[in-house]
Amino acid sequence: MKILKRTAAYLLAAAILAAGGTAAGAAAESNTDTGFSDVDAGSWYADAVAYVRDNGLMSGTSDTTFEPDSTMTRAMLVTTLYRAAGSPPLGSENLGYPFADVPGDAWYADGVYWARQNGVVNGFTEEEFGPDAPVSREQIAAILWRYAGSPAAQAGTDFADEDAISAYAVQAVDWARSNGVVNGSEGNQFLPQDHATRAEVATILRNYMTRTESGDNDEEGIVRTTAGLVQGTNENGIYRYLGVPYAQAAERFVPAEDVTPWDGVLMADSYGAVSPQGSISGVGGSGDQSGTDNNCQNLNIWTPGVNDGQSRPVMVWLHGGGFSTGSANEAGYDGENLSREGDVVVVSVNHRLNTFGFLDLSAYGDKYRYSANVGMMDIVDALEWIQNNIAAFGGDPDNVTVFGQSGGGAKVLALMSSPYAEGLFDKGIVQSGATETMGVVFNSQEASSALTENILDILGITADNIEDIQTVPVDELQSAAAQALQETGQELQLPAALGGGYSMDWEPVVDGDFLPTDPVTEDSFAEAGRDIPLLIGSNLNEWSGFFDADPIEETPELQAALRAAYPNKPGLTADQVDAATIRLPLLKIMSHKADQGGAPVYAYMFTYGNSYHTAEIPYAFNNLGADATAEQRELADQMSMVWINFARNGIPSADGLPEWEPYTREGGATMILDTEPELVYHHDQALMELLAPGYTY
Repeated sequence: MKILKRTAAYLLAAAILAAGGTAAGAAAESNTDTGFSDVDAGSWYADAVAYVRDNGLMSGTSDTTFEPDSTMTRAMLVTTLYRAAGSPPLGSENLGYPFADVPGDAWYADGVYWARQNGVVNGFTEEEFGPDAPVSREQIAAILWRYAGSPAAQAGTDFADEDAISAYAVQAVDWARSNGVVNGSEGNQFLPQDHATRAEVATILRNYMTRTESGDNDEEGIVRTTAGLVQGTNENGIYRYLGVPYAQAAERFVPAEDVTPWDGVLMADSYGAVSPQGSISGVGGSGDQSGTDNNCQNLNIWTPGVNDGQSRPVMVWLHGGGFSTGSANEAGYDGENLSREGDVVVVSVNHRLNTFGFLDLSAYGDKYRYSANVGMMDIVDALEWIQNNIAAFGGDPDNVTVFGQSGGGAKVLALMSSPYAEGLFDKGIVQSGATETMGVVFNSQEASSALTENILDILGITADNIEDIQTVPVDELQSAAAQALQETGQELQLPAALGGGYSMDWEPVVDGDFLPTDPVTEDSFAEAGRDIPLLIGSNLNEWSGFFDADPIEETPELQAALRAAYPNKPGLTADQVDAATIRLPLLKIMSHKADQGGAPVYAYMFTYGNSYHTAEIPYAFNNLGADATAEQRELADQMSMVWINFARNGIPSADGLPEWEPYTREGGATMILDTEPELVYHHDQALMELLAPGYTY
């Protein structure tokens, strides 16, 4: 997160080439006795030194010293690579050593000859090799790239000093970075001309060789992340990685930390922990806390290819359940079909919810400064992880779309309202993602503070024993929260997000920092979302019939408005149409976003069949069951392609759809998604005015 800059420890652990002789991609500190007196057993490079020694790749400068901080020379490097290649016999042609500064009996002569023959390392001139010259970081990247066979390179994210990289090394650095062989130092600097040390080169070689020793990474699905190697599974030609950690929460109510790097290969073949579960006003929630943990910062990935240099659109799914319940692990969110159909990388994110993600303890010390929004900050951490790692999974970090339904859509709106998420994603999709009090706006600081005081009173916690909040049992904490949410909502007369009456719900807090404003402002939209294209819409029925409601008198005027709005729905009645719960709040959001004059807004209305809340999800993911009809499968193919094409280029489209015009307050262009798709204009304006008179947006 931008509020917690990645620490030096992270850079030491995650960067393959770090600054100033520091760690070069080491795993967590070990306790490896290398036998060299100048290599501390707990140093970041000890394991790598042991590896290159045991595998005959590098030897010490004496029987007892390795000189880890000394500069790597060209003679040392070619000899090391020659050994890594198995010290193959040298060809009989062109015997002798063409470089005047390489004696035929030099200890490094065979390495120089082999490297020249195989195009791995060239001389400075036809006669000069420069065996004692130091090797720079960009030279190592270029040499190792040629050693690997000059594979295709993915550009990925530029280093801050990209312009300083020599032209001959640009493709090699891109390849090395996208495959986890090099990374940036603090401030995302590559420092291409800096000399590399023996410790750094040992670590590079260990990481590269263990990567290749694992087998063909494309077939085995082994990918190097900033914290270590992960291995997924291949299901019907799509790689899946489940439960991959992107951060870790050591304590409750504080921002997560960087993942502790691991040795070996992490098997990512089963879902990870999910957040403790809470409840939502009007619909309740689950009391089952099995499989939950505050340390639930993990994500799932589906991709057609890994380590292949491709730049596929990345679609990041944020699950529903308000900000209180749910997880990324539900079967309906499986990204395999979407990934295959669109050649995209699908990611779903687990993060902290309810009390664990949004309890505002900021009044109790700087430690808890960000407690009111750590659930959203987890998602920002996930997006940062994607920026740093998704290229190795075949994704394009410069083309990331966040999409979500219900509470997941509200999370998209929160990200679009936060400067902390700027630059981490490029487009947003909001599916039925707002009510008047959750998505249009979020919780105020005043209401959030009052809720916290009520919870602490119930638990008997004061400023003097505030740290006891860390160890309150989950069930007890959630019970106190449920009681306080109801009481605080009644005290402050806060309309419930769903179902009527008064109640608070867990949501992000407009704290003036993480969230400077609500998504909808008085005359515009949150500034952070100005340049984010938005696809937004809802379902015709949504929650209609779920909550008790006064009967609607079907007047001739209302009947006429129904028929005009939905001429293909002859049996539709007014009480089946969602209005004030989701449709009108979304109209407010899209109108204010369009008024802002930034990136375009595209509006849709899903009307197929019984279009209840969540009904569109299997169509967007193309995850229909085996009993789906041909008509349903055709609609799923079309709708999922709309989502895919929007993720790819920012314009929703699919075969069989009319050209999709952006929504404006004046034009009101909206795509009806059904078996007979149609672009309509202000199609339900008269109907909404009759169902919710006086509502303004």
